[in-house]
Amino acid sequence: MVAVNKWDGISEERRNDIKRDIARKLYFLDFAKFHYISALKEKGIDGLFASIQAAYDAAFINMPTPKITACCKARWNAKPRRAPVWCARKCATPTKAA
Repeated sequence: MVAVNKWDGISEERRNDIKRDIARKLYFLDFAKFHYISALKEKGIDGLFASIQAAYDAAFINMPTPKITACCKARWNAKPRRAPVWCARKCATPTKAA
């Protein structure tokens, strides 16, 4: 989950530029939910707390190691470039067989 604040004081053209820059620079976070908000004006925060709760729940999920390993291996085989991100917190990064 990524929150981009101060979104209210930016022109539409600049917003598009920023979104394009974020997509280019943070391409490895393509799985993350992005929220463009104005905390001061309380705009765009409706789904923010639901995303925070979902991220918290996912971080503390009770999952047996074999299931985590199987998930990481499946992800590795599907998209080798993404496996380190998916496996970084809960399991070791699997090695790709040559």
